[in-house]
Amino acid sequence: MSETSEQVHTWIPCGVICPHPPILLPGVGHGREHGADATHEGMVRVAAAVAAQRPEVLLCITPHGPAYRGALCVQDADVLSGSMEAFGAPALRMDLPVDRELTDAVCRHLEQARIPVIRMSPAAPLDHGCIVPLYFLRQAWPAFRIVHVTAGFFSTHGHVHAGAAMRAAVEEIGANALFLASADLSHVLREDGPYGFHAAGPDFDRDVEEILRSGSLTRLADMDPDKVEQAAQCGLRPMCTLAGYLCGDDPAASQLADVEIFSHEGPFGVGYLTAYAAAKENPA
Repeated sequence: MSETSEQVHTWIPCGVICPHPPILLPGVGHGREHGADATHEGMVRVAAAVAAQRPEVLLCITPHGPAYRGALCVQDADVLSGSMEAFGAPALRMDLPVDRELTDAVCRHLEQARIPVIRMSPAAPLDHGCIVPLYFLRQAWPAFRIVHVTAGFFSTHGHVHAGAAMRAAVEEIGANALFLASADLSHVLREDGPYGFHAAGPDFDRDVEEILRSGSLTRLADMDPDKVEQAAQCGLRPMCTLAGYLCGDDPAASQLADVEIFSHEGPFGVGYLTAYAAAKENPA
């Protein structure tokens, strides 16, 4: 086929970072969501960026699904379902088809990379870490299947390694996939927040934003463990997995990423950051 009859597109790994505040959703916020208007706008912009890529699969990693100390948990089902009943909005629910081929490939490549995997069947209900960002993404681009992974309680470097294995799975089967890292930042940004205030909270959030803007995403795995602990965050391991997916896990050949941050705020004492990122195939 001639080059003039069909344009050839090169697949570039890309992904998004989304927070998961239930307060943003209809039936939950009851007006309080306007305190996070910048985050709402950021989620709309993330959704538009996803729609522009037209992915067939969203590879989602959340900190709030079933979690294990030394393993990732992958939901093993044809359809994943869940609602916001726990947050007072039972009518807000979703049923999402699972991409079984990519799920199998992800599990296989994780095991080959010596990352323990627990395949959960029957599947657990969709958690709010996925439902909240997917609510926005579906409004702009509803035509996707899902692969659902829960971060484990093991090292940040292990999650970078897992992200690189997930990219290998996507490349092996030629999936048109986009990575969704569900990630709230520090929970100790304000005295009236859920866990009060700690100076490590704002420091952690500033450090994360600086690393994202640098494009050297694997630096996330090297953040000071004491600061990470004191910041009471939940999103570092999902973001480290995204870092491995976009930038690889070889320090000697690490790629950079182009990152566009759409919003970053902490109106309720929890850090909310929205961003789109794509791998640089030939970093300078």
